[in-house]
Amino acid sequence: MRIPIATALIVALALPQGAQAKTVVVTAAHMIDVLAGKRVDDPQVTVTDGRITAVGHKGDAVPKDAEVIDLGQRTLLPGLIDMHVHLTSDPHFSGYRGLEFTDGFWTVVGVANAKKTLEAGFTTVRNVGADNYADVALMQGVNGGFVPGPRIVPATYALGVTGGHCDATEFPPSINVPSPQIANSPQEFRAQVRKVRKYGAQVIKICMTGGVFTKTDSVGAQQMSLEEVK
Repeated sequence: MRIPIATALIVALALPQGAQAKTVVVTAAHMIDVLAGKRVDDPQVTVTDGRITAVGHKGDAVPKDAEVIDLGQRTLLPGLIDMHVHLTSDPHFSGYRGLEFTDGFWTVVGVANAKKTLEAGFTTVRNVGADNYADVALMQGVNGGFVPGPRIVPATYALGVTGGHCDATEFPPSINVPSPQIANSPQEFRAQVRKVRKYGAQVIKICMTGGVFTKTDSVGAQQMSLEEVK
């Protein structure tokens, strides 16, 4: 069975405290020391209760009863950070196909994507847009140890103007789809920011210009005023 680079270390770090019955020691051929800007040969990393407690070299003393994972010729990397993800989305179900599913379905999609993201080496992500506060629910599930995933910094709803990139603009007027993320003045945007912060947003996402979901403007066209952005 092939093990992705540093997957064993990532999984060891991602487990919630109390879930690990014993210490894990990981060895490999190399390790990237980002702070020093160099490659370290024959590293040995000790993980206890989900945290790195020692970094040394292969052959150093191993704690009693520790599980040793030898990754052979692989290289250990620090956890990667992705600053723009949509864990609760799936491009296979875009557009009108999204109408086939309940609101809760997208949280389940997020569970699968969170696991894939972690196993790809990303230990922190910033989720910049999710309906129904699904990214907050996913963050709570990961933090509580219910599902595997990276640290999640949620934005909840991406805020924008009527008819803008963040509006549900694909439907005719006869179909009234609620758009709780829409605002059209500086005062309304302040209220929206306060609301999403109240329900768990740790970063604010705004759609200042036209994008791929805009029907009436070109990509990049300004849609929010400077006063609204402020």
